[in-house]
Amino acid sequence: MSTTTSTTTTPTSPSTKRHHHKHDDVVDTPRKRRQTIQKEANVESFQVTHQEVLLLHGVKQPYTHTLKYEIPQIKTDTEMLVKVNVIGLNPIDWKASDFGWGLPALPCISGRDLAGTVVKTPKRESRFKVGDKVIAVSTDYRDNRKSAYQQYAIASEHNVCRLPPSIPALDAAPVGAAYVAAALMLGVCIGLDFSHRAKGYQRRGLQQQHNARLATKERGLASYLGRQQRDRVLALQLAKLAGLRVVCILDVARNGARMLKLGADLLIDRLNTERAVEIVRSVTEGQLTRGIDTRGNARAMASSEAPSDAKSEGDNDKDTDKAL
Repeated sequence: MSTTTSTTTTPTSPSTKRHHHKHDDVVDTPRKRRQTIQKEANVESFQVTHQEVLLLHGVKQPYTHTLKYEIPQIKTDTEMLVKVNVIGLNPIDWKASDFGWGLPALPCISGRDLAGTVVKTPKRESRFKVGDKVIAVSTDYRDNRKSAYQQYAIASEHNVCRLPPSIPALDAAPVGAAYVAAALMLGVCIGLDFSHRAKGYQRRGLQQQHNARLATKERGLASYLGRQQRDRVLALQLAKLAGLRVVCILDVARNGARMLKLGADLLIDRLNTERAVEIVRSVTEGQLTRGIDTRGNARAMASSEAPSDAKSEGDNDKDTDKAL
C-alpha cells in the first residue's frame, strides 16, 4: 500500500483562534493542517523492479543475502504477485540445504509457505483484488518465482487463500504446506471428494487453526504446532468435512483434548500399538477401510494391520464412510 501526503488549508474554528489582549496587534491567520490520504496500490502504480532475496548457491552452504534481485514476472493469466510479509518455515527448508533434498538448479530460492499482500492480480477475472491479505503455498518448488525467501513472490491463484480480518498473517503463514499435504492424502490417495462441501470451509478451517494456536500459547507451550501435528489437525478437519467418522491414534495425554475439540470421534492411545490395533478392529467391527499416518513408516505398517478383516476391494468401497 502506497501512502501519499498532501497539505490542505482549512480555516480554524472560532474555538481554536488565539485569544489576544486588548492592545495585541497580532492578527490570526488560518493554520495549515496536514492530512494523510491512503491510496491502494494497483497494477499500474507498482513500479518496483528489484528486491532482496536469500539465495542458496550449494549444499551445506549458508544462504546468501542478495540485495538486488529482479522482481519475478507474471507469466500466465492465473498468476498473481504477492508482497511477502511472513514466511512459514518447514523442515524441507533446512533439509534441502543440508542434504540436497528437493533442490532444483542452483542457485535457488527456498521457502514453501508465505503470508502477504496482493500487489498484482491475475490478468484474467479473479476473486482477488490488490490489497488482499492472503496466504500462499509454493507447490512448484522448482520455480524460484514462487518461493518464499524473497520480498515478492508469484503465486498461482488456486494456491492462494484470502485471510479473514480476525487471523493475523503470523498465525496463518505456516498453514499452507500442511493443508496441501492433508488434502493430497485424503483427496488423491484416499479419493475423498470435497467439491460439494468446500464452500465456506476456508474461513472456518483457518479460524480453528488460529484458535488452536491461541490455546496452545495460553498454556505456555510452543506457539506453533509441529509439521506432523499440523498435518494431523488439518487432515482431521477435512475428513470430518467429507462426512467421515474419525479415529485418532495418538498420545492422548498430550494431544487428546485438542483433537476432541476439532471433531475426533474416538481417541486411542498410541503407546501400546498392539492394543491400539485391537481397539480399532473392535470399534469398527473389522470394517475400517482407510487410514493415514503422519509419523513414519513403522507406524504406518502397524496401522495397516487394523483393517485386515476387509476381504475384497468391493468391501472396501462399500464401507468407505465408516471411519478413518
